[in-house]
Amino acid sequence: MKRLILLVILSIATANLAFADQNYLIRKIDLPMGKNFEGITVNPTTHKAYVIGELATEGADDDKAVFVINSMVLAGKSAPKVIHIPYETEYAAVDPIRNLIYLSTKYSVEAPETDNGTAGEVVLPGQPVVHLGTLTVIDGYTDSVLTAYTFDAGIQPEGVAVDPATGIVYVGAKAPEGESSNVNICNAWATPIPDVADPGDVECWTSGHIYAFSFDAVKKAVTLLKDIPAGDDPESVAFANRMIYAANEDDGTVTIATAVNRDGSGGALLTDWPIPPSQPYEAGIAPYSLGVFYGYGPNPLACTENKFEADKMVAGGGSVFITDDRSRVAKIKGTAVVGMRDVPGATICENIPDSDGGGKNSANNIGFMPAYAGLLYGDLFPTLYVVSEQDTVTLLNAGDSLEVQSVVTVPGAVHLDAIGVDPAANRVWLTDEGQQSVFMLQRSYVNWTGYTY
Repeated sequence: MKRLILLVILSIATANLAFADQNYLIRKIDLPMGKNFEGITVNPTTHKAYVIGELATEGADDDKAVFVINSMVLAGKSAPKVIHIPYETEYAAVDPIRNLIYLSTKYSVEAPETDNGTAGEVVLPGQPVVHLGTLTVIDGYTDSVLTAYTFDAGIQPEGVAVDPATGIVYVGAKAPEGESSNVNICNAWATPIPDVADPGDVECWTSGHIYAFSFDAVKKAVTLLKDIPAGDDPESVAFANRMIYAANEDDGTVTIATAVNRDGSGGALLTDWPIPPSQPYEAGIAPYSLGVFYGYGPNPLACTENKFEADKMVAGGGSVFITDDRSRVAKIKGTAVVGMRDVPGATICENIPDSDGGGKNSANNIGFMPAYAGLLYGDLFPTLYVVSEQDTVTLLNAGDSLEVQSVVTVPGAVHLDAIGVDPAANRVWLTDEGQQSVFMLQRSYVNWTGYTY
C-alpha cells in the first residue's frame, strides 16, 4: 500500500479520522451512542447510510436500533438519528424509488425478564422472552418505522432484497431448527443427514423459505404474496433480471425462482426442488442444483462442515456474486456459475470442536460498484468490493474472470463486517463490529488530485 497521509477532521457529532491514498479517502466515523454494528444499507438516491446495531447508553443493552448517517452528520452538524427496531438483525435492503428501508429482525428465545416486554415480544409469567421475527418497514423521508410484519414463532428471517420495478420485497427465512434437545434425534420436520464434523452428533436438514411481500404505503400494510421453498438456511437473497436468488448457507446451494408479481403470480422455481443431501457435504456432491462451489472442489482453508458454504450475495450488472465466508467469490449468470476467484489472505480453519472454527477469512461480505459510478468519474470496470476479517477490502473485476485489481487496507479497523455501496456518490460504507465506528471509502477524482464528499 502507498504511504498514508493522516488528516484529522473535527466534527460535532462524530469523531472522524481521514486517510488518503492514491485512489481513496477513508473516513473513520465514530458513533459513541451505538455498538455491535453488524449491518448497513445505503439509499443511493438520498445518500443516507443506515447502520444497524444497538444502543450503547447505560441500561440500553437490549435496545436494538438503526443509526442514520446523512450529509449533516458527515459535516459534523448533527448527531445520527436513532430508529428503534424490534430486535437485532444484520439484514436490510433499500427501495430507492419509494424511499423505503426494509429490515428482517431476528427470532430468538431468551431467559425470563421482569418487565412486561416491548413491541415484538411475547412475555408470559415465568416463561422465556420470545422475540418474534419481523419484516420492519422504515420510511426514508421521516426515518421512522411505518409498520412491522410478524412471522410465526420459530421462523428466522434473514436476507432481504427488493425488486425496484414492482416494490416486491423478498425475505430469506430459516425454518425452525431441526435438531432436537436430544443431539442424536431430529425433530419431525427435519431430515437426518450424514455429518462428518461431529460424528457423535446428528445433523438435521430443514427446508427454508423465500417469502415475497408487497407493501401498501397508504394503509401501511405488509401482505404476504408467496412462499417459495428454499434450501437449508437461506442466509442472503439477491434480485437480478426478474429472478430472486437465495444463498442456502448450510447446504452450499443457491435456490433461484422467477420474480413474484403483485397479484401473487410468478415465483416458479428455476432450480431443483430443495432436498437434503444423501452424502456428507465433504464428499463434494451438491444435494441439488445449484451447488455454487461444489464444481470447484472443497475449500482447503475452511472447516470440515463449511467447505462448500454459500454465504453473502450481491446483485450487479445483471449477475449475482456470492462468497463462501472463507476465501472464495463466485459469479452467477442466470442459473449457471460462470466464474470463481479465491481471494488471497485467508487463514486455515483451526478446527476447534463444537465451534465454527478460528482463523480469519478474506471473503466476509461483498458489495458491487457499477462502471463509471458517480457524477464525475468512477471505476473503469464494474467492481466487486470484498470485505475481509484482515481489515482489508479486495477489489475484483466483476467480469467472469473476477481478477484481483487491488487491496485497500482500512487503517484503524478492528473487525470489518457489513458493506453498503452508494454508486451515485462513489462511496463504500463498512461497519466495524469490534468498535463504535463505521468507515466510508470515498472514491477520488480520476486525476487523483481532489476528493468529493
